[in-house]
Amino acid sequence: MDKLRVALIEDDLPLADTIRLWLELAGHEVTHFAAGRPFIEQARPGAYELLVIDWMLPDIGGDKVVQWARTHLGWDVGVLFATVRGEEHDIAYALKLGADDYLVKPVRQIEFLARVEAVARRLLLRRRQDEVLICGELRLDVPGRRASVAGAPLALTRKEFDLAVAFLRQPGEIVSRDFLLKTIWGQRAPSDTRTIDTHVNRLKKKLGPGFADAWVITPVHGIGYRLQPV
Repeated sequence: MDKLRVALIEDDLPLADTIRLWLELAGHEVTHFAAGRPFIEQARPGAYELLVIDWMLPDIGGDKVVQWARTHLGWDVGVLFATVRGEEHDIAYALKLGADDYLVKPVRQIEFLARVEAVARRLLLRRRQDEVLICGELRLDVPGRRASVAGAPLALTRKEFDLAVAFLRQPGEIVSRDFLLKTIWGQRAPSDTRTIDTHVNRLKKKLGPGFADAWVITPVHGIGYRLQPV
């Protein structure tokens, strides 16, 4: 799971310290608020990717925090309730307000982190519903599976398109062969990884000199590939 910027809104300070420790050990960055209004006064769009909210706050209810967040921060942030309120109508109401998940206290570490990971996956899917990747003259409409170079449509096979997406999502970083095999070929992954080389070479030819003049997909010996500027 990728690192998340988390706002933890919890007035029980010992519990907040525990949850912060769990999240930080999992690699996430945590900012703690002991009440709802300080969070509302400080929060800005894009500042956080996940909100972990207690319903029973000392100033305003966690439900009001969720309503404010959905209005002012949008749907690019995940919301996870962690509260003692466990009645069915409370859970239903929170989900209708826009919470992604709901945990009833006492919170357990393994389950909590699993729920955080599940919310993060759903958040990623939401973001990718309208994802457009651009690199130089190459433009990929990911949900529509359409590609163009310098405005001209580019015909790519399914695997060529998926390779291009993998490279454009991680420009400058090494994309390993193992990652490509698992995400693009899945359970039908070929035992001979030269299949990847063949598809990458076909993709590079289709991208043409207009793209290659500025960007290049280079092999990293024994590991995978990297998309980088010329």
